[in-house]
Order: sequence, then structure tokens, then C-alpha cells
Amino acid sequence: MRQVGTRALLGLVGFHLVTATVAINNSFSSGRARQNPGCNAASGLLAPRGMLEQRYYDAEQTIPIPDAPRAECEDPQSDKFHLEFHITGEYGEEESPQAKPRAYYPPEFDATISIHKQGTHPLEDPSAKVGGNNKFVKGCKVDTCQDGHGQYMRRLTAMARDEKALANALKGLVEAIDKAIHAARRRRKAPVHTRAKKTTFVHRGRGNFRCRKGRHRSGILAGEGRKVARAKGCTVTIHCASLWSGTHDPRGPCGCHNQMRVYAQWMSRPVYAKWSARAKVCKAEAGRRFEYLLKPFLEAHSDVDGHVEGAT
Repeated sequence: MRQVGTRALLGLVGFHLVTATVAINNSFSSGRARQNPGCNAASGLLAPRGMLEQRYYDAEQTIPIPDAPRAECEDPQSDKFHLEFHITGEYGEEESPQAKPRAYYPPEFDATISIHKQGTHPLEDPSAKVGGNNKFVKGCKVDTCQDGHGQYMRRLTAMARDEKALANALKGLVEAIDKAIHAARRRRKAPVHTRAKKTTFVHRGRGNFRCRKGRHRSGILAGEGRKVARAKGCTVTIHCASLWSGTHDPRGPCGCHNQMRVYAQWMSRPVYAKWSARAKVCKAEAGRRFEYLLKPFLEAHSDVDGHVEGAT
């Protein structure tokens, strides 16, 4: 009788453990994962280190969530300097040591601008501002899973309360781009592959944009830096060293790097129509704000040209 009673007790405990596990899993699947699987950190935290399964943004599994460092490429041209912007977290090369051999090993940089709290140009983290009066922007809820490609995050950064800090960071951005162009001018041409897998010889410069995790501020600043560099005549490739799904950050990109609809695919049509329309308003407002703050620095550095004419 004692053995039967013990077995019954163990069976009852096991039933409750299974029930609790199912309830926890259901809570994950019914929450943020249904909104956007790219922001679901639950499965990543439970997976073995460096052994994350491939996940997808969509239920049909046609759009994979990046699970390795990636690049947003622009084809280099032989008559222009080619700049490579590397977006990293606070520790740069130590982003994900447990995920080797796919970990990120950065080259030496010609210019580095760090915008985390202890950095050279500290800038307020827009994801830390989400909540209170900033929980809703333009009547739409802001999710901290949005990365630097999200227009709501861009607007929160552009409308920072500390305008001097933002202006200082943008000044450092322009100076870093000029340093990279000067370094590229001093170098011999090196081979770079195009998206069509052709080889072009160009003068290359490298810049590093570094925030705490390489998710929000550095991505936003690199996006503005790409506009500045293109205006000077350069071509640009942005290397996202930290913005991918791994043990260092299981969320991965929010999906806005692909298109807004990827991030918002779980929204109903009326909700998405409102969300996307107001995201475009945020994009325009942030663009005007950055343009206004950048103008004096661009005028002061207008003599630096991104075209190769005259380079050796």
C-alpha cells in the first residue's frame, strides 16, 4: 500500500509540473511571440548557448530572422570612396564569444564613435524612454523590441530632451566620416565584392558606431551617417555586428530592416493602416530634425569630398 501511495503521489506531482510547463509555454505563445516572433526571447533563453534554432518572422517560414552578423550592402564604385560602418555593442569584438565560429571579429577602425553612457559622445537610449508619456507616439504603442530601423525609435532619438548631447553626437558622426574618408584616400585600392559577386577595386574606410547593445542608437546614427556619406559622394555598407538572433540577444532584428509590414504582420489591417501611416509621419519628423541639427556641421566640413578624383 505504501508503494502504491508513493507512486500515486509522484504521478500527481508530475501532472502538475507538466500542467505548469504547458501554461508557461502558452503564456509565451499568446503574448509577444504572436505579435512578432522576431522579438520573442523565450525560446532563445531556453536554448543551449550557440545552438539557437532558425526562427522566422512569418508563420509560413519564408522570411528567416537573421542568426548571424549581416551587412546592408551598397555596390562600391571605383570612382568613389567606399565606407564600411560597423554597428557594435559596448564591447565591440566580444559580442558573442560563445557563438564562435560565427562570432564577429571587427577590423581596425579609422574612426570610432561610442554613444553609450560611458562613451565619447553619450546619447540617451530611446528604448529606455519607452513608457509614461512615451509609451504611445502619435497614438501608437511603442515596443522596445523595435530596433534602430523602426521609425518610432528614430523619432524618440531625434526628439531627445538633451539637444546638446544629440548635436554633439551628430558632430562626432560627421567628424568620424571625414576621418574614414581621409584614411581611405591614403590607402591603395583593395578588392570588394558587389552583390552580383563581381569584384571592384576601391579605396576603403572603416568607421565604428557603438552603443550598449548595438541595437538602437548605433543603428540610428549609422543610418544618418549613410545619408551624410552618400551626400559627400561615397558608397556605404553597414555591417550589423550585433543585430542578429543569438545567445547575446535572442530577439534579433524587429523586421523593419526588411519592410515595416514584416514587423507589423500580426496587426489587423485597420491597426496596421494607422500604425504605418503614423510611422511615415515619424520618419518625416525625425528626418527634418536630424537635417536641422546636422546642417552646421556639414557646412563646416563641406570641403571633404567622397569622390576618388585626385586620390593616389
